Amino acid sequence: MERRTVLHTHGTRSGKRSNAATIAVVLLSVVLIAVIIVLSPIGTILSDQIGNLSALFGNTGSDPDQKIVSALKNQEATPSVSPSAIPSAPVQNTITVTETPYYILQMGVFTEQAKADSHALQLRTMGAGGLVYPDGSVFRVFAAAYVDEESLQKVQSQVRNDGFEATPYITERNFVHITLKGDESVLNNTMQAINLLSVVPDRLSELSLQLDRDMIDGINLKTELKTLNETIDAALEPFQSINSAAVEPILNILHDYQNHISTFLQEHDTINQTNACDLKLLQLTCITDYIQFFRQE
Repeated sequence: MERRTVLHTHGTRSGKRSNAATIAVVLLSVVLIAVIIVLSPIGTILSDQIGNLSALFGNTGSDPDQKIVSALKNQEATPSVSPSAIPSAPVQNTITVTETPYYILQMGVFTEQAKADSHALQLRTMGAGGLVYPDGSVFRVFAAAYVDEESLQKVQSQVRNDGFEATPYITERNFVHITLKGDESVLNNTMQAINLLSVVPDRLSELSLQLDRDMIDGINLKTELKTLNETIDAALEPFQSINSAAVEPILNILHDYQNHISTFLQEHDTINQTNACDLKLLQLTCITDYIQFFRQE
């Protein structure tokens, strides 16, 4: 039994030595392969990728998700431009503006301005507008204006029955061509400004008629005039950063409208039948400004 034990012990030691030698050979092979890979181009690529992963996830055992978020924040995003954000190329457009006719009650034509001024003052004391309109070598005196011929004819008949000379003065349908260069927004803003050229005199004509017929009181009338000025303000606002010689005559007329209305509001705390002639004068002043726009060369 002792001999068997000795033999068994001896056999176990030989097996252990054999296994140890095999493991050593395997480890040496792995080391050699690793060295070859590291020294090769593939090893360089792997090394870079391992370094990137290490930077991304960290080596301290911190939260990997937090590392990813941090890494993404440090990346510069490539800006994307949507098609709508790309500015469109300027387009040239020609707009034809047609004059709106006004039907004006004319109370005299004079070759001397002093006589025209005197007659206009007399008309104002009677409740008429009494505006002197220089027209070439003569001075026309206007009493009131209307947006349709029928209204003009009715008033003209009444004035003639009272013994006054009255003749119609009807504005012509002239044209103005405006050439614009810009995008669609410039075109739209310009069209809104052009529309106001006739909208303002039309609205003043309506308000003047309402006051004559006691269809509006002084408080509401002043509110309407302030609203009209605010509408002009909104139309002028887009042009503060636009310098266009083509649009400038339009803007000048709108500014004149504003000045006339503002002056009227400052000079009249209350508006009633006693100063209705001043509202007619305001109406006629804006209409003659409108007429002059189409007389510019």
